[in-house]
Amino acid sequence: MSLLIDAIRKAEAEKNESVPSQEAPGEEPGLELEAKPEAPVGIEEEDRAAAERMFAAKTLSTSHYRLWILGAIAALLFASGTGYWWYRTETQTAPQISAPAPLPAEPERASEVAAVEAPAPVEAPKPKPKPEPESTNRVEVRKKASKAIVNPLSISGYQAMNSRNLDVARKQYARLLSRDPQNREALLGLAAVAMQRGRIALAERYYRRMLEIDPEDPDAVAGLANLGNPADDESRMKSLIHNSPDSGALYFSLGNGYASESHWSDAEQAYFSALKAASDNPDYAFNLAVSLDHLGQKNLALRYYRKAVELSGRGFPGFDAETAKNRISELEQ
Repeated sequence: MSLLIDAIRKAEAEKNESVPSQEAPGEEPGLELEAKPEAPVGIEEEDRAAAERMFAAKTLSTSHYRLWILGAIAALLFASGTGYWWYRTETQTAPQISAPAPLPAEPERASEVAAVEAPAPVEAPKPKPKPEPESTNRVEVRKKASKAIVNPLSISGYQAMNSRNLDVARKQYARLLSRDPQNREALLGLAAVAMQRGRIALAERYYRRMLEIDPEDPDAVAGLANLGNPADDESRMKSLIHNSPDSGALYFSLGNGYASESHWSDAEQAYFSALKAASDNPDYAFNLAVSLDHLGQKNLALRYYRKAVELSGRGFPGFDAETAKNRISELEQ
């Protein structure tokens, strides 16, 4: 500030030094302007001080103005920088805004939410206890029940047949049939008694009556086939065997059909299956021995002839035991 004041004072001094008049180039000599009276020294100093104050005021106002401008510029730069920083921050984090990661919840609150929203865990179904005694007991109960259901008349009739007492067997089966007209043991038992007595028509009637109750009863089908021409029922035998593969009677009837046509190889297989299903039947063993004898298998034939004779002491075998014994003697030579 002092430098400015010195410069003003110097300028005023130079101005005062240039006040003495000089002759104007075109003026006439002798003509001089009247000099202005000098202002008193006190007034000059007051004017100088007023000028200095005015200059200082102007300088101060100018500096304030500049400071205001600089402050505005600084504020504008700060706002621009802040805006740019915000824009960069937002553009860099823009992908996260569309799918923000969930804020970590407080442990206690998370447990509360889970307790409310999460469904209770479903327990795996406990394995059902094995029907250990139950299944076994059921089978045993059924076995016992089946034995209890079998009428004593049926048991006595079967025992009478094995004892070759046809009269007792027929009476027991007849009594059972009168109490239960659809009893399987009674119908098949009476048919067997009729066949042993040579009453073929009566046996056929019992078999057909059984087939009315159960059209696929293997024993009734086999017995009826043995009364006629077994070869005519070959296709039916095979169909029934497919449904009842453990029926010895069906295999026996099928073997008889093959034997009637001298198809000994097929007959041997059918008789073997029949004996496998009922190993205590003497007729199955005897017919198997005959088929093997026809096939020239003497050793095997001898084996089953002996088995047939051994089993012939029970019931009513369809062969003559003495004939079987004679054939055994011939094969042993």
